[in-house]
Amino acid sequence: NHISQYLWTSLARGASGIMFWTLNPRGAVQEAGEWGLIDFLRQDTDRMVAARKVALALEQYGKELKSMKPVSAPISILYSHESFYVERFNAMSNQSSFDARKIDAVEKSLSVAYQAISANGVCPEVCEMKAFNWDNGENRIAILPDCIAVPSEYWDKISGFVKSGGKLIVTGRSFYYDENMFCTFMYRPFPLKDCFGAEMKEYKVTADYFSLDGKLTGHLWRGIIEPKGATTVLESNGEVLGTRNSFGKGQVVWLPTPIELGAYHRDMSGLEEFYSKECKSALSLSQSDIKQFITEYRWQWLPGMNLFY
Repeated sequence: NHISQYLWTSLARGASGIMFWTLNPRGAVQEAGEWGLIDFLRQDTDRMVAARKVALALEQYGKELKSMKPVSAPISILYSHESFYVERFNAMSNQSSFDARKIDAVEKSLSVAYQAISANGVCPEVCEMKAFNWDNGENRIAILPDCIAVPSEYWDKISGFVKSGGKLIVTGRSFYYDENMFCTFMYRPFPLKDCFGAEMKEYKVTADYFSLDGKLTGHLWRGIIEPKGATTVLESNGEVLGTRNSFGKGQVVWLPTPIELGAYHRDMSGLEEFYSKECKSALSLSQSDIKQFITEYRWQWLPGMNLFY
């Protein structure tokens, strides 16, 4: 089933080609061969059968499907190039065993957020900040998962996005640095104080993995917030770990603990539930559109389409 879902969701998001890893199990080095389309006996696996069914459907109805274009996703996961540069710089001087201190920490957080949202049946858009349309936030959700550096040129745009009706979900160390690698939380006042309705108090090294509320798992640092008008949504031992703030027509949800890295290669059910709840309106709309599209164009019989119901 996962092969069918991967293929149809990729094609629905505009993919022009899909590569498989791999055709056959690797004969040397790492991996147990669990991703091969054929097994050790050189026979088709269920993955190959599923891929063949989708390929045959595309061969028969490719013209109709090719004429269709993906619509813009109401949920966008954002990143900045500066975050990658900063993380790379930090990792070069700190050879740590913790995922949060490694060179690919930002990328892992982004990919885990994508996976958690996709588990709800909708593929979010992944977009660099410069390419994102900040003009109108109505009915749109922007997510910054552990986006460690957010350049100052976007601060007013982010506030405007929320004020116009957008929802902003901020996790991990997002906004820790500006474009010059200066700690944004040490600005006086914090540039997004009004928008977030809170300020960052501190980060505490806690443990490799630790529970926040019995569902969400944090990694390494526990982010503690000082509310300045925002509503507390997550608290532990008198410390505020999460807030929600209404700003203009929109709102900001802030959990400054690396919850994506807390779910990396671990149980993701808590993170999936978190995003399902916070993205409920957009997910419901998108899932409704998918069902309507499948029914309207009578694609219910295509292999794997039952996964979207």
